[in-house]
Amino acid sequence: MMLQSIVRRWRAFLLPVAAIVVVFGMPGSARADDGDRADDGEHQSPGWVFTQTNTVRNFVSVFRRSADGTLVGAGQVATGGAGRPVGNPPLGLPYLQTTGEVQLGGDGDEKRCLFAVNAGSNTVSSFLVRPDGIALADQKPSNGSRPVSLTSTQRGPNNLVLYVLNSDLNGTSIFDSTSGTASIQGFYVSGRCTLTPIPGSFHLTTSQASSPTAIAFNQRGTALSVVEPVTPAGGDINVFPVDSRGVAGSPVVSPSAGTNPYGEAWDSRGHLTVTNWTVADPPAGTVSSYRLTDDYRLVPISTVPAPGHPCWNVITKDDRFLYTTQPAGLVIGTPQILAYSIGHDGTLTPTGSGQTTRFNAVDEALSHNSNYLYVLNDGLLPFIPQSAITAFSIDRRTGQLTPIGEVLLPGNSTSGLAAW
Repeated sequence: MMLQSIVRRWRAFLLPVAAIVVVFGMPGSARADDGDRADDGEHQSPGWVFTQTNTVRNFVSVFRRSADGTLVGAGQVATGGAGRPVGNPPLGLPYLQTTGEVQLGGDGDEKRCLFAVNAGSNTVSSFLVRPDGIALADQKPSNGSRPVSLTSTQRGPNNLVLYVLNSDLNGTSIFDSTSGTASIQGFYVSGRCTLTPIPGSFHLTTSQASSPTAIAFNQRGTALSVVEPVTPAGGDINVFPVDSRGVAGSPVVSPSAGTNPYGEAWDSRGHLTVTNWTVADPPAGTVSSYRLTDDYRLVPISTVPAPGHPCWNVITKDDRFLYTTQPAGLVIGTPQILAYSIGHDGTLTPTGSGQTTRFNAVDEALSHNSNYLYVLNDGLLPFIPQSAITAFSIDRRTGQLTPIGEVLLPGNSTSGLAAW
C-alpha cells in the first residue's frame, strides 16, 4: 500500500471530536520575565513535562508534575524561533513526525538544561531549568535546514555535549522533497546552557535519499545513532563514533532489520531498540533490538510485531520495559501504546498490554523515576485543532499502564515531549 493511500485512509476514517476545554496557561505565564535570558538557578523536583507548539512563533509549553504523576499547565516560553506547523514530511501532517524535538539534558539527575528545535527557522534553542520553570538561555543556527531531533550526553563534571539532526527536507512529503543533504551538528553546552558549535562535528548522513527522523546518544556517550527510513533499501541506521572531546567521526551504516526505522532508544547495556513503521495493508509494524559492536556496527538481536505504524519508543530507567506509540491505532483498531519486556541480552518480548489516547499518539516520555509515562497526542485533521498529553502510571513489576489524567492543549501541530 502506498504512503499516499495511508494518508487518504486516515483522512477518511478519523472522526470529529466534540469541542473540549483547554486547561492550559497563556503564553508568557511560565515565569514573570520569560522573554529574558537565563538567570542563575538550579533544577528542583518534583518534576516537569515539556512540549513545543511548532507554530510560526514557536513556544515551549511547560507543565508542573505533581507527586501523583498528574500535570498542571504552567504556561509557555518563547523559543525565539519559528516552528513549521503545516505540511511536514513524510505524510504532510501538522506535527514534525520525528522524535526528540524537545530534550532535557543528558546529565544524569541534574537536568539543568532543556533544548528545542525550531524547524521553521533552522535554529536550536536552549533553556535553563529553574525551580520556578524555564528561562531562554541561547539560540544558535543548526548548520543545516529543518532541524528535527536532539540528543545530549555529559562530558566532564560541568559540561554537556548536544547534537542536532537536520533533515533538510523542503517538501511536504518524501515524494516531493527537492533536497537531500541531511546532517548532524554538535554543540558544547555551558553550565548556563549556552551553545558553542563543536569544530569538526558536522557530518552528512550516508543516505541522501532518506527522511531521517531521530538522533540519539548511547548511554556511554561514545556513539550517536541516526535512523533513516524510506531509503531505497527500506531504511538504515547510521552510527557515528564520538571521541572524548565530543567530536563525532564518520558514520558507519548498518541495514535496518525492519522496514522504515523511525524511533530509537538505547538501554544501559548498550542495546539499541528501533520502531519500524511499514506501508503494508494491513499495517505490519515491528520493533527491533540491536547490539553495538566494537567497530560501531549494529547486529540484530530480535524483531517482534508492533501492530500498526509504530514510530516512538522509550525505555524505563531499570531497562525492564520498552513502550512504543503509533498514531494510526484510532483508524485501524489497534492499541496506540504497546509494552515490551527487555531481556538482559536485548531480546524483546510483548507483554500483551496496550492503551489508547484521546487523539493520535505521536510521542512519549518517562518521568525520571519511570513511575509515569506521558504520551503526546494530536488531532491530525484541520477540524480537530487540539492536542493532549495523557498520563499513565506504570506497574514496575508487570509494565502495565493505568491512565491517571490528561491535559488539553490548543493546536494540533504540537511536537516533541520531555519529562522529569
